[in-house]
Amino acid sequence: SKSTTTQLKMDRTNSILRYLKRKHPEKDEEYIASGSGVGSNINNSQKDGNMEGQSNMHDKNVRDGSNEGESFREKELDLNNLPMDPGERKMISEYPPNLQDEVRRRYLINGPIQPRNHKFPQSLIGGRLRRFNPSWYGKYGIWMEYSIKKDAVFCLCCYLFANARENNPSGDFVREGYSTWNKAIERFNRHVGDHNSGHNKALRDCETLRKPRQSIEVALDRHSDETRRQYRLRLDTSVSCSRYLLRQGLPFRGNDESESSESRKNFLELVKFAANLNELV
Repeated sequence: SKSTTTQLKMDRTNSILRYLKRKHPEKDEEYIASGSGVGSNINNSQKDGNMEGQSNMHDKNVRDGSNEGESFREKELDLNNLPMDPGERKMISEYPPNLQDEVRRRYLINGPIQPRNHKFPQSLIGGRLRRFNPSWYGKYGIWMEYSIKKDAVFCLCCYLFANARENNPSGDFVREGYSTWNKAIERFNRHVGDHNSGHNKALRDCETLRKPRQSIEVALDRHSDETRRQYRLRLDTSVSCSRYLLRQGLPFRGNDESESSESRKNFLELVKFAANLNELV
């Protein structure tokens, strides 16, 4: 019957499969280990899906501009809303190096923070009540700042540049501020120091950053003036030597005008003679 025939075919197929498995069991293991089976296909499919998901997430981050640099620039660095009170600022070194000069320029544009109508608090120092005196702005106003939050004096130019120097002696006026009012004038003068003090170097750095184009133009103008004078002197010397040779009817060129030649003829020898008289020629 049909059912008997079908059963015989199934038994024959199963017998062949059992024979093959006994004959080459290692092939089955290789087949499974090679990742050719169904389970391997499922795992590979899962891996491909994970990679595709990671790729999509990366693409989304790129489209959204959510990399670290963009995040910092957009979320944290708002040049129009930098903290103005010296006691609330973070150090310039905490900004990315490529943005530090932008921050410095913004603070220079705003200038030192100098509240005048504030009710400055008094502190008991040396047995007397003392406070910040806004008249100090008159003498030290180019750099002096007052923090309402900390009731202390800060230095704008040292905040902007002195931290970039090694062995910075201006810590009192950069990080915590100075508020020992009974010794204020002495300490302010010591902070300013001489021409080569850290404070004055920072002040010069501020001027350079404030007017970089002007500084470059002045240097170029000075260089150009010197170049023009030297060119004029050499031109006048060449013309004078040429006139002398023409008047005397003498030839200009020689057969050998190389540096090693002992006699390079009239024109070059005459210019050389003039150069001995004036080293600028």
